[in-house]
Amino acid sequence: MIPPPVYRAYKGASPRSRILYIAGAVLTLFFLIHTLFPSSDRTKSWTSASSTVLRSKFLRAKAQAPKPPIVHPIPGLMADARDAFDQKIARQSKTLSAAVAEYKRRYGRNPPKGFDEWYDFAVKNGATIIDEYDTLASSMEPFWLFSGEEVRRRCIQVGYLPSVDLVRVENGTTRTIDVSKGFSDSEVGARAKGFRVMLEKFQDKLPNMDFPINEKAEGRILVPWEENLYSNLTADSSRESSLGHNS
Repeated sequence: MIPPPVYRAYKGASPRSRILYIAGAVLTLFFLIHTLFPSSDRTKSWTSASSTVLRSKFLRAKAQAPKPPIVHPIPGLMADARDAFDQKIARQSKTLSAAVAEYKRRYGRNPPKGFDEWYDFAVKNGATIIDEYDTLASSMEPFWLFSGEEVRRRCIQVGYLPSVDLVRVENGTTRTIDVSKGFSDSEVGARAKGFRVMLEKFQDKLPNMDFPINEKAEGRILVPWEENLYSNLTADSSRESSLGHNS
């Protein structure tokens, strides 16, 4: 509200004076605003208020947005494994000729002797896995470096170690022997006995061969990597060991 003296002075003034009065009042108002509310405080207050409002809107929108369902990874892994297994079963060979061709393709050699009889046995007993020999082939790979005679000689060498029994298949008959004593041994470990009983079920189909059976729970022989890489080193050490036994 304008004070009466000021209003009377303003009313009786000329138009030009009125304009000056108004200009002075506006300048006075700006001066008061600038003095009481510095520009930095006004800017900070506006910025802070704007940030708070935007953050509030963002959080409200985020809370209202639909969330995807939480899915545990294990069921997905189980489904993938089952699918891979079903595919493996579906591609197994359905005939002997297909099984022979698949064996040659995978392992680069003919199947072992008696493969046809094994196939018939597997089919008659409802076996679902026909073509998978990767683990067996990997385990047997080092032995392909040697002749049958060399493998047999090394089996006998191992038979000289303590707590190693030898199961021998000879002329369709299976027995356990003590290499160091040179005769059949009935005092062998349970593992050798169990292995012999298993072989007796089809011993008439096996060629003459020896199986060293470790009676210990832990491994007994670790072949150094360089002898795996250079087979001639293994051959040399084997000959030296053999000469030592013969002497």
